[in-house]
Amino acid sequence: IAPHKNETTIRLPSKNPCQNGRGFLNSILAHGRRHHSRSFHLQRHEARITCHNLLVFGQANSSHLFGGNTAECRIRHRHPVGVSLDIGDAALGVKNTSQWSKDLDNETNKAFVESYKAAYNRLPSLYSSQGFDTANLLISAMDAASISDKDAFRAALKAANFKSTRGDFKFGPNNHPVQDIYVREVVKEGDVFTNKLVGVALEDHADAYAADCKM
Repeated sequence: IAPHKNETTIRLPSKNPCQNGRGFLNSILAHGRRHHSRSFHLQRHEARITCHNLLVFGQANSSHLFGGNTAECRIRHRHPVGVSLDIGDAALGVKNTSQWSKDLDNETNKAFVESYKAAYNRLPSLYSSQGFDTANLLISAMDAASISDKDAFRAALKAANFKSTRGDFKFGPNNHPVQDIYVREVVKEGDVFTNKLVGVALEDHADAYAADCKM
């Protein structure tokens, strides 16, 4: 956690100190107990933790714990990579990152969102968009090559000749996506919690290990 002005710096271990959001906050509170800091209270529901910014990378199934617990602890700026909308008002205003947002301005995404809402009477999720993209990738490969010809079909998949909901899409040298990463913010539209697009965080982003892969 980066300090702001004269606030305490907490250096978490290089290995993951927790398995979920509660474990993360327990690590912070343990620091307060060890150092008898006046800015920490031993009871979690009384915690008053002040951070200038907090950037968290974690699994999606723990994001609801992160969001709820940091809201209880009054952390000013929360920036998880993805956030569960099930935590309600505690999620409002949280900025998160993703390769997709329902309001991306491309024709494929617009058609996908509208057809999904018409079929299921709710907004699509990130995972729905990934499933849609996967199906269209497979269809594009089947149109270009026979599944029985493994090499040709593999090359057709690699070509990724389809229109993605996320915008420009291709595979890198290690077969991981090269794509834009977007910043989103949790908002409430009527009585529905959702994300709105804020902007592009990274353009044509490949994973950190692409250059080292010998595929």
